[in-house]
Amino acid sequence: MADSNDLKKPVVLILKSKNKDDSYERLFNEHGYKPVFVPVLAFKFINQADLRKRLENPENHSGLVFTSQRAVEAVNLCIRDMAFEEEWSSSLKEKWSQLPVFVTGKATGKQVREKLQFSPIFGEDSGSAEALAETILNKRPADLSKELLFPCANIKKEILPNILKEKGYGICCITAYCTQRDPQLVESLRKLFEENKARLSSPTSATPSEIIGEISAGETSNNPVEVLETSGGTSELLGQTSELQGREEVSNALGQLACIVFFSPSGVNFAHDALQQTIRSFEDIKLVAIGQSTAQELHKHSLTVAGVPAKPDPPSLLKVIDSILEKGLKI
Repeated sequence: MADSNDLKKPVVLILKSKNKDDSYERLFNEHGYKPVFVPVLAFKFINQADLRKRLENPENHSGLVFTSQRAVEAVNLCIRDMAFEEEWSSSLKEKWSQLPVFVTGKATGKQVREKLQFSPIFGEDSGSAEALAETILNKRPADLSKELLFPCANIKKEILPNILKEKGYGICCITAYCTQRDPQLVESLRKLFEENKARLSSPTSATPSEIIGEISAGETSNNPVEVLETSGGTSELLGQTSELQGREEVSNALGQLACIVFFSPSGVNFAHDALQQTIRSFEDIKLVAIGQSTAQELHKHSLTVAGVPAKPDPPSLLKVIDSILEKGLKI
């Protein structure tokens, strides 16, 4: 239950699913904020057969590129397949581990270490496609005649592949997953704002984090999933997409809402429409973007970006939010 001090904490609405022992939650709690997590994205894993064929031939590649944790999950889903697991463990894992792995962000790097057991990893401090491309160009994979393997989303931007191709690097982009709006997004925000209105009227009621604790408890949304086979034999992991009711507009009731943090361009597109149904105006709320491409997407919606962290990690985000709220800084 909330006490009077808790009610005074600035609320930071973090538009992503909460991980186990989430570093954003821990750091922001330690520094006097109230982080609230709402998952924005859901994912469907596709083209597993095509990805598996590539993973069976490490000798044809010069390295791996991951720009999201979901891409790591897509590869991990492949290697956990019973028909492929033995071959992976007996020889393929060792061969891939001898090739460089390039990632965007520490969270993605952590997933590579924990799920794929690959190291060393390059690019964890890169927060954009341009920065990751520079890392790859500086590292220079040994054999430029071989392709980098790049599992990616259906809505990926072409910045990274184009930069590398212009420099003579081969890169194989396999669409390993589709990004879609979390089916609970609108309902999650509606519930958050409506019940927070009641919270402000009754200081002993639940905090924002308690209100949506069930929503943000897992690394991904808790929708049932199933593996399907397409007509071509390709596996798909599909999240439940049942329609939700009760999407009526509610007032901007988060009295202490200080910032909203967006993590990706697709997250901006999906969350913007949902937030418009629950927030009457963004005028008094600071919007923070993880990465320049996310900031550009916010600009396309005619929204003011108050800050962009130098790196895609919790300390950098905290530094930006501290600066925004203390100095009213805008860029």
